Amino acid sequence: MTCFAEMLVTQKADSKHKLDKIHDIVRWKRFGYRLEKILKRSGLGPTGYPPLHLFKALVLQNLYGLSDPEMEDMLYDRLSFRRFCGFSLTEKMPDETTICRFRSAMQGHTEKLLSMVNQDIESHGIRTKSGTIIDATVIRSSVRPPAGGSVSEKDPEAGWTKKGGEFIHGYKAHVG
Repeated sequence: MTCFAEMLVTQKADSKHKLDKIHDIVRWKRFGYRLEKILKRSGLGPTGYPPLHLFKALVLQNLYGLSDPEMEDMLYDRLSFRRFCGFSLTEKMPDETTICRFRSAMQGHTEKLLSMVNQDIESHGIRTKSGTIIDATVIRSSVRPPAGGSVSEKDPEAGWTKKGGEFIHGYKAHVG
């Protein structure tokens, strides 16, 4: 514990939130090495946020269908989200740009890693509501959409989709 307030919050949250249960089920240790290998950090400059913390934020984004700005807000607003990701009450949260850059750095690996998370969850009899998430969730990219439907240089993993008659530059959530 880093402060007295965290101890009080932990005592108050003794009845486990569904995110705490999911956190306990997933075998997070196996992601640490994979994330380090994917990100290939040079060791120069500031260390930044732990990759596993940011990956857990991506998991929450996909489970709840949150955009990058919404994820930033939820990390400040919801204690259960902070706890799930591993952030203390006194830590500064990653902003939407940090989350977007992390997702870009994870390009080509996110789907496989999220699939591993889902396997752990489903192996304990918990089912994600895939019909709702897959059908209804589109996450807007936090970077400016490229002109003419082309691929964004700043966020190449984002694509174009049409939902409710509106073209959206972002991501489709594929959890479950």
